[in-house]
Amino acid sequence: MKRWLIRFALVVAIILLSVFLFIIGKQHTLLIDNKTITIGETEYTQYDIVNVYVDDGEKLETKKRKRKKAEVVGPNHKIVVEVLDNDKNVIQTEEYTFSLKTGDAKMIINIPALLGGAAEWITADE
Repeated sequence: MKRWLIRFALVVAIILLSVFLFIIGKQHTLLIDNKTITIGETEYTQYDIVNVYVDDGEKLETKKRKRKKAEVVGPNHKIVVEVLDNDKNVIQTEEYTFSLKTGDAKMIINIPALLGGAAEWITADE
């Protein structure tokens, strides 16, 4: 009986470890969108050019009406957005943290909505 309980406990521990590793190792695709969007009755206008860094990764220079792709792993992330002027000087920098659910494989981050304070700045890509 004791041997059976030990084996059962080991199987449960392996299953729990597997689920934990699946969650922290899940890869997500983020589409960084710099397009004008209307949410409710509010319009969030695109920026001429922004630099976006996801999880301290490489710079994603995103011009107006364009979309860039970033691959991230795990549930918790940080995004830094730099708004640039026409001479490519940084005029505004914002940093945000967010979490993704396990089922969210591909998400769209709308930069104008994010900087404008909209609640729906991140949505699932359908």
